[in-house]
Amino acid sequence: MPLRTVVTFLVLCLPLLGEEQSSSKWFYRAWQTEDGLPDNSVSAIAQSTEGYLWIGTNGGVIRFNGEEFVQLPLRNITDLPSRQVHAMTLDHAGQVWMGMERGPIIRIGEKSFRTFSESDGVFNKRTYSITEDLQSGVWIAYSNQICLIEGDQVTPFTREHGIPLSRQPSIVCDTDGKVWLSSGLKLGQIREDGFHEIKNFENTPIRITSSRNSGLWLTHDSKLFHFESPNQQTRIAELKRESEVTTLIEDTKGAIWIGTRNKGLFRFHNDKLEHAPTSHLWITCISEDSEGNIWVGTMGGGLNLILPRIAKLTGSSDGLPLSSVRSTCSDSSGRVWATSLEGQVAYKESNQWHLFEGLPEGAIARCVASDARGTIWIGTKEHGLIAIEGDTIIALGTENNLASNTIRSLLPGKNGDLWIASSKPDQLHLLRNQAITRIKSPIEMKPIRAIAETSDGTIWIGTSNGHLLRVEEDQLIDESEMDGTTYRSVRTLHATPDGSLWIGYAGDGLGHLKDKIYQRFTTKDGLHDDYLSQIQHDHNGNLWIASNRGLFRITLENLLRHNGHLYCQAYGRDNGLPSIQPSRDFAPSSSRHQNGQLFFSTHSGLLEVDPDDAITTRPPPKVHLESITIGDQPIALFKKRSTLSREIDSKTSDLSSPGAIIELPAEHDNLVISFAVLNFTTPENTLIRYRLHPIDEKWQIIENQSRVTFPRLPAGDYRFQVIASSGTGNWSKGGASVSITVKPFFWETWWFKFGIAILTALVAGALVFLALRRKHQIQIRSLAARQALEQERSRIARDIHDDLGASLTRISLLSQSSPAENDQSKSAMGQIQSTTRDLMRSMDGVVWAISPENDYFDDLANYLSSYAQEFLSVADIRCRLNFPVDLPERELSAQLRHNLLLAFKEALNNIVKYAHATEVRISLTPEVRFFLLQIQDNGKGMTSATPSDRTHAGNGMANMEERMKEFGGTCHFQSSPENGTLVEFKVPFSLKS
Repeated sequence: MPLRTVVTFLVLCLPLLGEEQSSSKWFYRAWQTEDGLPDNSVSAIAQSTEGYLWIGTNGGVIRFNGEEFVQLPLRNITDLPSRQVHAMTLDHAGQVWMGMERGPIIRIGEKSFRTFSESDGVFNKRTYSITEDLQSGVWIAYSNQICLIEGDQVTPFTREHGIPLSRQPSIVCDTDGKVWLSSGLKLGQIREDGFHEIKNFENTPIRITSSRNSGLWLTHDSKLFHFESPNQQTRIAELKRESEVTTLIEDTKGAIWIGTRNKGLFRFHNDKLEHAPTSHLWITCISEDSEGNIWVGTMGGGLNLILPRIAKLTGSSDGLPLSSVRSTCSDSSGRVWATSLEGQVAYKESNQWHLFEGLPEGAIARCVASDARGTIWIGTKEHGLIAIEGDTIIALGTENNLASNTIRSLLPGKNGDLWIASSKPDQLHLLRNQAITRIKSPIEMKPIRAIAETSDGTIWIGTSNGHLLRVEEDQLIDESEMDGTTYRSVRTLHATPDGSLWIGYAGDGLGHLKDKIYQRFTTKDGLHDDYLSQIQHDHNGNLWIASNRGLFRITLENLLRHNGHLYCQAYGRDNGLPSIQPSRDFAPSSSRHQNGQLFFSTHSGLLEVDPDDAITTRPPPKVHLESITIGDQPIALFKKRSTLSREIDSKTSDLSSPGAIIELPAEHDNLVISFAVLNFTTPENTLIRYRLHPIDEKWQIIENQSRVTFPRLPAGDYRFQVIASSGTGNWSKGGASVSITVKPFFWETWWFKFGIAILTALVAGALVFLALRRKHQIQIRSLAARQALEQERSRIARDIHDDLGASLTRISLLSQSSPAENDQSKSAMGQIQSTTRDLMRSMDGVVWAISPENDYFDDLANYLSSYAQEFLSVADIRCRLNFPVDLPERELSAQLRHNLLLAFKEALNNIVKYAHATEVRISLTPEVRFFLLQIQDNGKGMTSATPSDRTHAGNGMANMEERMKEFGGTCHFQSSPENGTLVEFKVPFSLKS
């Protein structure tokens, strides 16, 4: 065929394909060279036991995980003249068999690999078809030869065994174990002795596939037959004329898929034959995966995935006479009604759309609703409310007590009432018994966007400024602040049979009200979108929601038993649905047909949803770890030892091996773990969780990613796990996991730490020993010095006592025994005697202060009490002592005792000289860190207690303060004519350095 003819054919066909793609119940996703496919001609498809798709193309074998294609070079295969795969199948043992353009047959198992060449008995020719029989024998069909491979044994069948010549033979095994061969016009069975012809057809070649029940499915002369024997051949369906069938299969649901060379793809099921769109009309192969998806290879159109269209956007190409839809409803007769943004009205009857032309001239329709009697109500702009009852049209307006002739929202009640919301002014009305009543509102009403009736008959309305109101008798009750927060703009309301009221907000998610309990769900909880315009429920227990981000579905059970995460199924481009903008602000904007179909109004047309086509339960997808890399260097790969893996370092680990442990060097950066989630049906709804134990205590959620990156990990043992869900809440139990061990730096190793610990212990021991030794030596020197000091203090005390004391005593005795010659001599001798006694008392104090035997607190207390009593008794002043019985055993320095004693004496001396007191109270109060010594007299007091104001009193008080400061103590005075004078010494037990 000339190139110009081919190009012209494609140019003419592509628009037709696009149109069919938008209108068919089926749609396709296509992957071509710009998506990573090495060649747009796909000749064979098989799915491995791991869930990957293996794709044979003119450019070699490709492994596909739903996101990316990986070229699998056929290494270790000698004498392979062609890399072009023509036939492929998966046997019951999970081994993939590949037949090439010419050359050997390749068998790839989990842990084994084998090529069968001419020396083994196979033919060096193009492989057309491969099948497995019930005894695990694999049959390979060539143009006029057949090979049977049992284990490693090859049995050839040639023309000598009656094998007919054919351009495209097909070989299959039926449910009874019979092996059938279609070759050109001939159909026969292969037995031990060769080919046995069963029937010879005329005119056109035949194609066959096994039937799940019994017999064969057979195509001949553009017709589909069920063949059991030459006498039991039933014609099932007729394809388009001159359809040249290339391949066919029966799927797990019993549907027959038929691929042709020139007419595309067909599906026959439940006595219905339909055409399914593909990216190219030349179909080369068809395969079904474990999820029930149909994969189609084309000659030039790449790889196609065929899926049912759950949601279909009906537009002008489907006969809808409206360019947009603002409001929609379904009446009791099954007709579907719609109004457009431009104000037109259309209805669908017997699968045909019709433009309604019965509106008054100039009327612009805004909303449409149908009641149980079949009356169609149309709200208009400035033309009031229009009722259509059969051929009768009735108009209601302000003359009928409507507040305005502009109608925004309608709701036919279950009891036959009609609720009407008008604009300018915004007012709710009730039409009952042909009379319109206005409903009172406690608030200034804003546009009423939504009206709903719950199962108990309560009417609810939602406004644009966030008010949710309930109708009670003839007035509205505001329930807007039920959750205690600010008002949220309401776009839509919907009631479900369980008594729930569902509230769609503009940016605030989904609200739920039941039995006066309110909840709200947002994208933080897993909701697909927070801007909700329309809500409907189906008979399968799901809510369907049209939002700014498109259409999505969520189960009522997931919402009502919300325990942490919502699982939404989104429907967008991957489901054959273009981007939509749902209509809002007018009610009803969506509806449910009596056959269960749902309708949503959009700016691009009417969105039709068949909930029965939605798969509500789906097993979790398989997850595989594909690679682990450090930087750009792979250290672990999936199926590393597979024959189809590229040549890699022998040190690279195999992620498919059970119990694999990956060892990482201490110096590693950017650890990247890549994985594949094999969800071919709804990849856009895939949810992925991972965790790296023990770093991650909780699962981490990621979206639209197939890899995670970690910075440098500390030395230790880790466990990486990844699980996935198809969006229904069912998570893969095991998922994929790998153990990772990070080697420590040498300074982190146990032996290094142990050595450092021993060395540290030795050094610390040596330092401690030296420190203790030095401390001991210091203590010895200090003790020796202290002993020497105490000995010296004792010597001085003895010397003073013995020498000076004896001298003073002798002077005192001599002065007493000397005869007095005259009065003047007597007076002098008296003074000598008095001075001597004073010196002896002072000497006793000095001796007491410096004697080391008196270095304790109880010694101080005893001395002070004795001295005070003796000193004051001479002056005829009563002394009262308040000393505790139990005194703490605290050692005091000689400096402290000396200064305190002198200050104490000075205080008593001042009392005797100046106070004119008759009584002195002395108290001693020990605390934890200090003690208080208080001296209180009942004398005449002083005019001022400030030392600077007492210059006339000499230096006695100032000296007391200075003596206290020397060892960190304080001296405080209080004096008044009424209370006498109080002197308080605050003395620390430890001498201040």
